[in-house]
Amino acid sequence: MGEGVSEERDQTGGIELRGERVVLRDQRPSDVDARLRWLTTEIEWGYWDAPWEGNDPLPPERIDEVRRGMLDAMRNPLPSPRARLFIELVHGPLIGWVNSYDHDPVDRSARVGIDICESAHWGRGLGTEALRLWIDYLFAGLDLERVRMATWSGNERMIRVAEKLGFVLEERVPDAREVRGRRYDSVRFALTKQTWNRRA
Repeated sequence: MGEGVSEERDQTGGIELRGERVVLRDQRPSDVDARLRWLTTEIEWGYWDAPWEGNDPLPPERIDEVRRGMLDAMRNPLPSPRARLFIELVHGPLIGWVNSYDHDPVDRSARVGIDICESAHWGRGLGTEALRLWIDYLFAGLDLERVRMATWSGNERMIRVAEKLGFVLEERVPDAREVRGRRYDSVRFALTKQTWNRRA
């Protein structure tokens, strides 16, 4: 793990990655209410994370079904290393998650993503800290040479986080995304393990 980052186990044996202000950890049944709020009322994050996929609030008649699905999913064994951890402030509350996907063992790469769903906590550097912990964890636990990140040119906060962490622009496709009636570029970033270790 990188400097100032520690991996611990919580009381249930789940993973906790502790930074100065945030903790990345496995999901808990007590998280369900916050996660449902992110699908019903606290939904502005969805206007920035792949908004072309749709971000309509969860209909009230589906809330119980989705709650049961979340709780059922927690009974399944978790992969090691994890593909997703939740972001909690050191003294609470839960504010979002980080994830990885598209792991390519041939290219030795994976994509990373992050959502800070609690809009009251935007613009405080919490996403940068959380993603730093997550990238440390992935490089330590997976045989990766690089991590990648994809977003759109209108998501300026995500682009700033990528640049602060040392990602470099890998590809820009002009006018590839339509968001709220305007066209934006699709942008992809990459960060090599060598660059990450050098910066650390």
